[in-house]
Amino acid sequence: MALAANALTTVALAKVEIGIPSGDTSQDAIIERYINASSQHIETYLNRVIRFQEYTHYLTGNDSPSILLQQFPIEKPSAVYVDDEWAFVAGSLLGLTEYDTQYDCLLVRKTGYFPNKPRNVKVKYYAGYSATPPDLIEACLLMVVWLYGIKSSETIGVTSKSKVGDSVTFDSNIPPLVKALLDPMKRDIWVKAQLSSPISGG
Repeated sequence: MALAANALTTVALAKVEIGIPSGDTSQDAIIERYINASSQHIETYLNRVIRFQEYTHYLTGNDSPSILLQQFPIEKPSAVYVDDEWAFVAGSLLGLTEYDTQYDCLLVRKTGYFPNKPRNVKVKYYAGYSATPPDLIEACLLMVVWLYGIKSSETIGVTSKSKVGDSVTFDSNIPPLVKALLDPMKRDIWVKAQLSSPISGG
């Protein structure tokens, strides 16, 4: 198994955290599985894609000069079309000087507005992080160590144990420390924080 494209850390870093010598490759496959599973779980929890990549999205106008894009932080889109007939031909393409970005998540039309009609705005843009934020690397490593510990020991990840010691229940949720690292990056929380901050982007 190889690391997925959305992997938030590396096998080498995970081995350091777990305490496995770099030359010992016997656990690499399981660590890759845990990194991939943790990375996907984190992205699902955040409701965001972290990796920097290009998107083409069709959005619904809101009779406002600004519209929230679906992934972020954003770069200025390379193309924005506004077409109530959904043809998105050259005549519906806005000029690069007709729009900009704000708060790393909003597309802003400098003149006019985005008419309220379903999926009448086509946007091509890049969004995400070219380098994974440190808190997400740390959160992923903690998840990997936690999963590895559950595999290796009955004392890690245990939330309850019977008095006679014959049954163990493992916590299936995100560990509290991981949750504390991730919560500021959750989609709605991140956007709210951006929109309440001094204007950035543009």
